[in-house]
Amino acid sequence: MAIKDTNYVYAVANIRVKEMGLLTRSDVDAMLAAPTLEDAVRLLEDKGWQGADRLEPWQFETILTNELQDAWEYVRGLSPQPEVFDLLLYPNDFHNLKACIKGAYANVPVDGLFLQPSVLDPEEMNRCIQKGERDKLPDLVREPAQRAYEILSHTGDGQLCDVVLDRACLDAIQKAADGSKSKWMTELGHIMVDTANIKTAVRACRTGKGLDFLQQAIAPCSGFDREELIKSALQGEQALREFLSHTSYAQGIELLADSLSPFEKWCDDLALKQMLPTKLTAFGEGPLAAYLMAKQAEIKTVRIVLLGKQGGVPQDVIRERVRELYG
Repeated sequence: MAIKDTNYVYAVANIRVKEMGLLTRSDVDAMLAAPTLEDAVRLLEDKGWQGADRLEPWQFETILTNELQDAWEYVRGLSPQPEVFDLLLYPNDFHNLKACIKGAYANVPVDGLFLQPSVLDPEEMNRCIQKGERDKLPDLVREPAQRAYEILSHTGDGQLCDVVLDRACLDAIQKAADGSKSKWMTELGHIMVDTANIKTAVRACRTGKGLDFLQQAIAPCSGFDREELIKSALQGEQALREFLSHTSYAQGIELLADSLSPFEKWCDDLALKQMLPTKLTAFGEGPLAAYLMAKQAEIKTVRIVLLGKQGGVPQDVIRERVRELYG
């Protein structure tokens, strides 16, 4: 049964009000023009970002985490079915799982390494892994955690551990997207997996990875044939670009000439643009998903600006890296 639009009328009305607080392009321009990091953070204080009024400017990562966490808690509290949006957080869950497994293997603390928000409680995951009770982990991560820990224990290969968990994350996103009753979450999940596969294939070309690596790292996806992607990657980057030029991601391929950064920005912008039609609807879960995507894009943009300010990066260089906004 599809999600009933009428269940979301109240939630969408509230989100429309909340959207009015999102940063605009002029807000970002003002941050870019701010002479110092302190001045840029002060602009966030004026917008009501939690912690910007009491934390030191160099603690801006805490401010960003608080802002994103608040957005997720707000949407979860509004939504009749908050689990619909979980797949957007799976990358954080699997990042946290990596930290837990590597921390247990190396016998080092992992305090401060967890990403939030997340679907699963990272502290609880860490307790299970530290106690050797991986069989008690949630279904989402139990089997990948077992495989990754065994690989690390027997080989000490941290990179292979990462490959296993990154692939498991993509598989989980694809499964959730395919099974979702929300067309918006299905589309977003497919974009997440497709673009992650493309970036992995490009990196594999540039580092000379072979078939075994690609078979382990590239996940089944929806935007193109997985085996053809692997085949083209093995033939070199030119063949890979030629293959991708015939997919729905062709427009971004020309950005792969040098660094992956421009392509990664294009992928983020693509996901947000996918949600623009929700501006025209007062029903369904789409506007809530769009708000979450908008907030994530906003956080990335602010992080890029503040890191640039902190590092003394020229304003025009920072501007090239900022994400599109939901406006």
